[in-house]
Amino acid sequence: MTSAKVWIDRGKSLHERGEYDQAIEAFKRGLNLDPDNDDIMIRIGLSYRYKEEYDTAIEWYGKASI
Repeated sequence: MTSAKVWIDRGKSLHERGEYDQAIEAFKRGLNLDPDNDDIMIRIGLSYRYKEEYDTAIEWYGKASI
């Protein structure tokens, strides 16, 4: 079974390459494995921010309990 960390690392790599849609999908797969992981929620929000989908980014930031 793949761990959430593997998906986070994959998402980070994709995000750094500007592949935001794929990064979001990787982060969401990690979130399925670790649904309370605030770091993943923030990273999803960040990817949406870079896609200039600001409302969706704010929604994801709001899901994190930080």
